[in-house]
Amino acid sequence: MFHTQYNKGDAIMFLVMLSWTVYSLLVKKAKGIPSVTLVAMRAIVGSILMLPFLFLQPLQYEKVTSFGIIGIIYLGVFPAVDSFIFWNQGIKVLGAGKAGITMNLIPVFTAIIAVSLGQGLVISQIAGGLIVIIGMLLTSIKRNQEVSPQKV
Repeated sequence: MFHTQYNKGDAIMFLVMLSWTVYSLLVKKAKGIPSVTLVAMRAIVGSILMLPFLFLQPLQYEKVTSFGIIGIIYLGVFPAVDSFIFWNQGIKVLGAGKAGITMNLIPVFTAIIAVSLGQGLVISQIAGGLIVIIGMLLTSIKRNQEVSPQKV
């Protein structure tokens, strides 16, 4: 029924999720450091690590537009900065385990945005979204049962 071919992008996504897990666990241990400082440190280290890749694909200045520059600034401010500040604060308040559960919603929200922009959904995306939501509900229910005090 489902025929999936794995490619280099799938391996990259696996490494991204692995590094995100390590990052989230490290943020949990850095409770005394303000979220903004953590984001600034991440940006500096990330920029240094990405610098060598700049020379692999040189910038074609004649193709740079004002719309492209505005888009880069938007992506640099909202998703890249604000989301990390909120994520770091969420880890500090909820802990890495509880905050990590919400990461599974990224494909669900991506599908919702795609549909709102006129894209279609296939049955595997709907099934995957339902599995994610059911898994989150089951995890939340189990966590609540473990936390709530037992009646004597």
